[in-house]
Amino acid sequence: MDMEINPDPDGLVDELRDHLMDTGFMGLSLKHPLVFQVPFWSCSMANKALKFKRQEQRRKLEEGDWSGALWLFERPYRMAYLIEWWKEGSIPMEAIRKVIPSLWMDTEFPHQYRQGDLLGLFRAAGFLHDYEEDPRVLGEELTVYRGTGPDPQEVFGVSWTTDRAVAVMFALRFRRKQGGGRIHRVDVPVNLVLGMFQGRGEAEVVVDTDAFSMVLKSQVETRRVQ
Repeated sequence: MDMEINPDPDGLVDELRDHLMDTGFMGLSLKHPLVFQVPFWSCSMANKALKFKRQEQRRKLEEGDWSGALWLFERPYRMAYLIEWWKEGSIPMEAIRKVIPSLWMDTEFPHQYRQGDLLGLFRAAGFLHDYEEDPRVLGEELTVYRGTGPDPQEVFGVSWTTDRAVAVMFALRFRRKQGGGRIHRVDVPVNLVLGMFQGRGEAEVVVDTDAFSMVLKSQVETRRVQ
């Protein structure tokens, strides 16, 4: 491996140099959509990685391999570029429907994206799931849970679960913070369920909380997690 001691950022191509940042205790880090180095450790490897990924991405796009092209981005940027390509109209809807389940399973901290964009993308794609058969029971409601911190606005997030234990797990992450964690429970009409995914073992449900916001305010049951 081409390790460098105290690499000189001037050795990076301009495109990469613009994505260097001080990340505190990790020091200088490189966070480009196609190349991550945390901490920054090699100009030559970063430059080579960018050139290779650019070439591979161009090839995959020419072949119509939208999924492969998106997976060449580093994690925080995969969903961001899918949203961008969807808004531009540059990616076919068939490709969007195919790639969302795997990309969503890879996504951490959905709140880093504009919620209106996420919901718009899911609405445009139609209901998606990774089960063998459609897990919804049409015409009925689905009981879902969400684990959050004490901020009441967090109840409007899009990611819920049918497994209360999963919601408890997330809520426990906040129990040492001021105000502690919260468990929210609500019954959602299935027409407002945009996706259901079991890939991470979290029985995740993507809920159109913008369309459901007024009902959510009045009907959600919230309990504090000790």
